[in-house]
Amino acid sequence: MGIILRNPNPQKMPPEDAGAGAPDRRRHIRILNRLPFKLADSLSVIATQTINISASGAYCEIDRYIAPMAKVNITLLVPLRQKSNKISSKTLRMEGVVVRTEKSRNSEGRYSIAVFFTRAKESDLKNIRLYVESQLPPG
Repeated sequence: MGIILRNPNPQKMPPEDAGAGAPDRRRHIRILNRLPFKLADSLSVIATQTINISASGAYCEIDRYIAPMAKVNITLLVPLRQKSNKISSKTLRMEGVVVRTEKSRNSEGRYSIAVFFTRAKESDLKNIRLYVESQLPPG
């Protein structure tokens, strides 16, 4: 089992500015947090970390271009608190589609991508929601 890097101060992300008075269309809360994340397409497996995550998708940075609408297999490691109060990592496997690909603003030769989860067990989506909620500040 690998080391899980947790952001000690995760932040709930505000909706993107879609214009004055425009409603946020997101269905799930997303947080800034880095979790181990693997994407596999027809060419290769890419190991990375999430930049932000919600129960509907994730945003990350990778070292090669993946075209929008490309299907990917996803492996995500999520730390969850058990009833015994012990934290253990759960490996979640799902399918997704790349919905946005942009050249990274921070690193030459890297790409920022958004992945929408298209096929996942309901229990895995529930575990992501529980994780996201556990990282929100009280109140």
